[in-house]
Formats: sequence, C-alpha cells, structure tokens
Amino acid sequence: MDILGHPLTYPTTCFIDGGCGASVFAHTNGNGDFVLFDELRPPWPIHSCYLNRFCPAEELNGPRPASGAYTNQEWALEVARHNEGYREAARRASQERGEKSARTIVKVEPSDLAQSSIQVLGWVQDIFERRAEKLIRATGELAQQALRKALGNRTSQITVVDSEFKSYTMFIDIHQKVIAKRSTVAAQMRAISLLGLGAVFVCDEIDILPLAN
Repeated sequence: MDILGHPLTYPTTCFIDGGCGASVFAHTNGNGDFVLFDELRPPWPIHSCYLNRFCPAEELNGPRPASGAYTNQEWALEVARHNEGYREAARRASQERGEKSARTIVKVEPSDLAQSSIQVLGWVQDIFERRAEKLIRATGELAQQALRKALGNRTSQITVVDSEFKSYTMFIDIHQKVIAKRSTVAAQMRAISLLGLGAVFVCDEIDILPLAN
C-alpha cells in the first residue's frame, strides 16, 4: 500500500495473493499500512485472507518444510516474496482508483441533500469543540431556545472527508466518543433546517474504525 499521507477507506475485492474474489473494504491510515474488513460496522470483522497473509503454508503449494529444510534466512525470503505479491496488487488497485491525493476537497452543502439519513465514511479533517455555543450566542433569544432544543448535546462540530474527497461538516455530541483528527469514522447524519443558521448536518451516530496494522 502506497503512503498517501491521509486515511482512506474504499470498497474493493480481496487482492491478497491474487484475491479470493470476496467483496471487502480496504482501509489505510495513510502511512503504508492497510487492513481488509468484511463489514464496516462493529465488531469490524477482519477479512480472513488478511488475517492469514503472513501464514504462507497453504498459499505456497503445501505445508512449510520440516525443520532444517530451510534456513531462517531462506524462509524469511519466501515470506517476503509472498507478501510482495499482495503489496503489488494493492499498488495496482491504488493506481486504478487514480491519484486521490491530487484532488481538491469539495464541501457538500446540507441544502443539497434531501435524504432523511445519510451515511458518510471518511477521515476527520477538523474538530471544533463547543462550536454550536458560539453560533447560538450570536442569534436572538428566541432563536437560541430553538437551536438548543434542536441540537441538544451536539455542541461540537467536525468535518469528515470521504474517499471521493467530499467534505461534510456536522454538529455532533463528542462527549461519549474519543475522536481525533485523522481518525477514520462512519457517521450517520441528516440535514435539518435551524432558525438563524439555515440548513446544517447533525450527526446521530458515529463509529470509529480500528487502526490498520
């Protein structure tokens, strides 16, 4: 997996050792690491080919030779040769998707989306704690009451960028979640209209993807 410099999650087919043909989700933190998930939801099941990628006994045409048949150095070279296969496949998959890092991030406006519920999978670009409080104080007294009721505990604001480099800025309650910049998250959100603020995104649920190894 190439070093991207930013997290990325995308649907693909298994590319380890030629691929088993299963539909999976690849995730990287952007540092050359990656993991394959079967599903993007708790308990975040990791694809079996990924779990077995360092166990070449089955893939290398039979079990590992008996002790003494290979020196440690020779066996290490066999493992390295095997692992380079899926690294190359990952590089080809990355090239087929194009150079995402060169693309410009485009902000998605809440008024552009009419769906009642939207799921966004991406990485956290920005976090502004208690952002709502500052905006509420700038409105009139009547609007303040309506805004507090509509937002509830969603007083902070985060921006999530997905794999298509579209950004979504949403109000969120982060008291129960440890969210940091560059984290990869799956957010369930919706667009609503608020008195004095217009259309905004509010997050109803968010999951943080485990770190790739």
